[in-house]
Amino acid sequence: MFCPKCGKARTENANMCPNCGYLFMNSSNPESHSSSLEERSISKKIASVLSAIGTVIALIFCIYACTADKNELANDIVDIAEKFLPVYSTAIKNDTPAGYNTSVTYGQAFERYFDKCKWNDETKNSKPIVRFTGIFDNEDGTYSKVEVIFDITDMDGGDFYYNIDTVVVDGLDLGAVGVYGLMEDIFNTVTLY
Repeated sequence: MFCPKCGKARTENANMCPNCGYLFMNSSNPESHSSSLEERSISKKIASVLSAIGTVIALIFCIYACTADKNELANDIVDIAEKFLPVYSTAIKNDTPAGYNTSVTYGQAFERYFDKCKWNDETKNSKPIVRFTGIFDNEDGTYSKVEVIFDITDMDGGDFYYNIDTVVVDGLDLGAVGVYGLMEDIFNTVTLY
């Protein structure tokens, strides 16, 4: 007998070619041959079922897209996008606070004042909020973790307004004085360069 991969001679009961390492199907054991065929058959059936499911989902989407009112479809896409895109945080980052250096946005000021900045749209007690987190260099070799919570109030027509609800430094809520102090420090000391 010969190895089907490299062509070298092999012994009849060998499970592997001593030359190239090819694994032989043991023809003297019909159970191993039939179980291998069964495994391949099951794999093919699973692949067929998954393919059929994917085809049905694609067909349903195509039918929906072709038959749905175009305005309704556009509204559905916007609704889905709003659930997954950072709507509030993007608007706040690009906004300028009233009463401060209005040429500097929240995003520009916060990202110059803090390191490792993150803006996240979240919910708290079923209300939308924006949570900003960043690291402040205390300039004495230590760093503080800062959290700023923007409280969001939705209005009719898709508009909203917001205010800074909470400022937390290293786990300590600074209250209203902390909000005022943070805004003074950030917007009165930050300049664009």
